[in-house]
Formats: sequence, C-alpha cells, structure tokens
Amino acid sequence: MSNITAAQSKGLWGMSRPLLVEQALQLSVPLLDIFFLSRVSDSSAAAAGAMTPVIFFGVNILWVTVFAGSSVASQRLGAGNKEKTFATIAT
Repeated sequence: MSNITAAQSKGLWGMSRPLLVEQALQLSVPLLDIFFLSRVSDSSAAAAGAMTPVIFFGVNILWVTVFAGSSVASQRLGAGNKEKTFATIAT
C-alpha cells in the first residue's frame, strides 16, 4: 500500500495547470476591457489601455507577496515553529 496522496501523484505540472489557467483568466480581464471599450470610443480604450500596465504591476506585486509569504510560512512550519507560522499567516 502506498502513502502517496492525490496531490503528490499529480506532480508539479499537474498541480500548476489550474494556477496557470487562473492567472491567464485574471490577466485577460483588462485586455477584454480594452477590447470592449474600443467598440465604444477610442478615448475610453486609451484610458483603459493606460491603466493596464498599472493593473498588471499590481497583480504581480500581489503574486510575489503571496509566494513570499507562503515560502516563509512553509519554512517555519517545516522547522516546527507553529507560533511563528501562525504569526506569518496572520500578518
């Protein structure tokens, strides 16, 4: 009998596919906004287009923060320090 969980049997690529799809959908929203606003007027599409890099930058900052926080929490949990792990998750 094997003690391999379903998540472990999928491997890294099997677990990352849903994340890639979710991030692609999340990043496609501003692009779709620009497309539909271009049907209304050029100035509205230009305004949305000007904000797109800001939105992409904000999304990337959030992703970096999430990955860094989960890395720190995982290291503290692996070290057996549950108090610091909970403090990392709570902040």
